[in-house]
Amino acid sequence: MGNATCTVTCHEWKELIVPCPGTGCNRAKSELVKWAHASCGAVAHINSQALVRCSLHTSTPVSMLNVQWNCGHQSHAGDYKPTDLRKLISAMMVGAAFYNQLGATAWMDRLLESVAGMK
Repeated sequence: MGNATCTVTCHEWKELIVPCPGTGCNRAKSELVKWAHASCGAVAHINSQALVRCSLHTSTPVSMLNVQWNCGHQSHAGDYKPTDLRKLISAMMVGAAFYNQLGATAWMDRLLESVAGMK
């Protein structure tokens, strides 16, 4: 896609649909959220290396650890929260069932390995 910093092919980008991994969020840990880019509202994408980007802007992808989250839940509505690593791992496990249903099992396995290696 013309992004020199990204080493994966375009077909490995998937819509980001996982529970909120934001610090202090009280939304149910099993509730899937379809994420969008805060600036433009376009769909947020994730790849198997746990990098996130806007589907409209093909700017440099960002590690999920560096994303600020606002799922709209009353516990932090309008307030963007940093990533809680434990919640992120839990969110990815919940998301795994969703992505596996889409036939993305190998892709999800690589993503889980990437998340597990984060510090």
